[in-house]
Amino acid sequence: MEQYDVLKKYQYDYNNQLNNYVKVGITGVTWKNYIKFIKMLEIGIEEQNKTIVDYNNDLKKYFSHWCHVNSKLKGWESLDLKIILKELKKTTELEEINIDELYKLKFLKNRGIKL
Repeated sequence: MEQYDVLKKYQYDYNNQLNNYVKVGITGVTWKNYIKFIKMLEIGIEEQNKTIVDYNNDLKKYFSHWCHVNSKLKGWESLDLKIILKELKKTTELEEINIDELYKLKFLKNRGIKL
């Protein structure tokens, strides 16, 4: 982007300089050199524009790909979290069953019932 701005500034400066020379008189060789240089600047500006457009297109493509991959990752993270929560719930239920059994055995023991 910086190169584009520099080229545009050169183009503007040389167009102004050429206009000043035309007002006071200019030789044919100098005129051809100015025209040739301005054409080269225009080509450079067009190339920079193309490069900027290409970079913007690449950026959009990569961002789109990143969004797609990121959404897949979030999906996997969500599934992983669901599995972890399911296992935690199962473990908690088993612990509750074991605690209930333990208290049941203590209760029966305290009542004098032998198993």
